[in-house]
Amino acid sequence: MKRPLLLCLLALAPMARGSDSCTTPTPLSGLGPFAFDTTAATTGAEGQGEALCCTFAACGFASDVWFTWVAPRTGVARMSTRGGTSLDTKIAAYAGTSCPSGPALACNDDFTTLQADIFFDVVAGATYTLQLGASPTSPTTTGTGTFTLGVEAGQPFCAGDGSGTSCPCANVGWYAHGCSHSQGTGARLVALGQASVSQDTLTLEGTEMPANASALYFQGTQAAGTGTGVPFGDGLLCVGGARIRLGVRVCVLGASRYGASDGTGASVSVRGQIPPAGGMRTYQVWFRDTAAFCTGATFNLSNGLQITWGA
Repeated sequence: MKRPLLLCLLALAPMARGSDSCTTPTPLSGLGPFAFDTTAATTGAEGQGEALCCTFAACGFASDVWFTWVAPRTGVARMSTRGGTSLDTKIAAYAGTSCPSGPALACNDDFTTLQADIFFDVVAGATYTLQLGASPTSPTTTGTGTFTLGVEAGQPFCAGDGSGTSCPCANVGWYAHGCSHSQGTGARLVALGQASVSQDTLTLEGTEMPANASALYFQGTQAAGTGTGVPFGDGLLCVGGARIRLGVRVCVLGASRYGASDGTGASVSVRGQIPPAGGMRTYQVWFRDTAAFCTGATFNLSNGLQITWGA
């Protein structure tokens, strides 16, 4: 099963269920996963006109519930219902508290199959309003389950989402992902755990790659292309300087991992030869994509990830 790749996976699910009204959202604390229940929810008008939430000719939400969440740290937050429910979900995030007073920071319906997944920038101590419901075109609009929520370790950079260097054949990927490939809208690299040389629990995890692709996890001492990457194969090469091959993994359902929770091979800090005092390193996944898609190359890459190691 593909698992969202967040710090929050280590926590137990609190008994948060969600409020039917955005005027009284259920407060969330810390890192998820969190429970939701839309079986008694109604469909309100709050946030229904948001342009980002218009997908597949269907705007708005059905049977939605509301939460507020205080970001525990600055970075890229991820909210996902994948693996937590069979409901055809739709989710959105807004800045501030209570009912939306501005555009959504992110909104998604059907990121993978019927479940939703969003990424949005957060600032430590700031409050965000979260909306979770069903796609209005779904035959089933109420249900229960859990959603993951948290802030990733490391700092993503060099994305193929149009924010930096252009992808080789205008194959733009999702926000903070790599360039799109033959089976999806870009591979995503994130880090889970603690980047400490003396207490290394870090795991690098790649998702949204081709189903059974071979994936090489590698490390560098700096960024390539001044941080925006350089065209390479069907994607962008983000990692520069002195490079080290960490390990090759075969993806299962498009996902794989290297590091502490992988269970095989050396830890990231040992294999990456991180000095005892720590330091900054960059990471990326290079994976096979043999289908005729973009250039004549048979590979693509994820976004880059910058991690500062502590002692």
